[in-house]
Amino acid sequence: MTRHELIPACWTTAGACEPLTDRELSPLPIRRRVEIAAAAGFAGFGIRHGDLLAVERDLGFAEFRRVLDDHDLRHLELEFLEGWYEDGPDRAASDRVRADPPAGRG
Repeated sequence: MTRHELIPACWTTAGACEPLTDRELSPLPIRRRVEIAAAAGFAGFGIRHGDLLAVERDLGFAEFRRVLDDHDLRHLELEFLEGWYEDGPDRAASDRVRADPPAGRG
C-alpha cells in the first residue's frame, strides 16, 4: 500500500482565527500546533507569513526546525502570497511580504 505524505493547510492547526482578515494570526503556541499536526499523522506543517514571523521572533528558525524534527514533520509549506496579481495598494502589500527578509538578514 502506498503511503501518502500529507501536509495540513495552515488553517488546520491555527485555531480561532479568521482567514483573509486582520485576525489571521494563530492564537495557539507553535509547539502545540506542531504536536497537533504530528498526532494527526501529517508528514509536514503549513504556516502563513505572519505566523512564521512570530516563530522567528519568539522561537527562532533553528529551534522551530528542531521542533519539527522532534515530531518527524519533514515538510514545511509556506502558505500563500496574496495580491501578487493586483495593482495599486494590494500589489504593494504583496510585494512587501514577498521581499520581507528574515530578521537580521535584510
